[in-house]
Amino acid sequence: MPTRWRQYDIIRLIQLVSRSYGVNECLALRIAYHESEFNPYAEGDDGKAVGLWQWHLPSWHHVRDKMGRPLDDERSQPWASTDTAMYAMGVLGLWQWWSTLEMAYLDCMNTTP
Repeated sequence: MPTRWRQYDIIRLIQLVSRSYGVNECLALRIAYHESEFNPYAEGDDGKAVGLWQWHLPSWHHVRDKMGRPLDDERSQPWASTDTAMYAMGVLGLWQWWSTLEMAYLDCMNTTP
């Protein structure tokens, strides 16, 4: 049985990993929220999209290969999934892969510091 992550821990993980890749923390959090509501076991697109970041397996393999990391399917593992998403955004500039980017951007623009 997979380990259950608390929402607080997921949020902290996203904050820390986004900072390490120079990714805007607010955007990262809002994308993950819109994609999965911070549920690492979320599935979408008829089961093809998996995890916090709703990774499709070919996209997962592409980014993991660029990272030089194993291609094992760890899309539902919060650490691996978040590390891979932040690499995709921060290093590869693949922001457009997330259809929720515009919503996340608007959310961040409408938040008061």
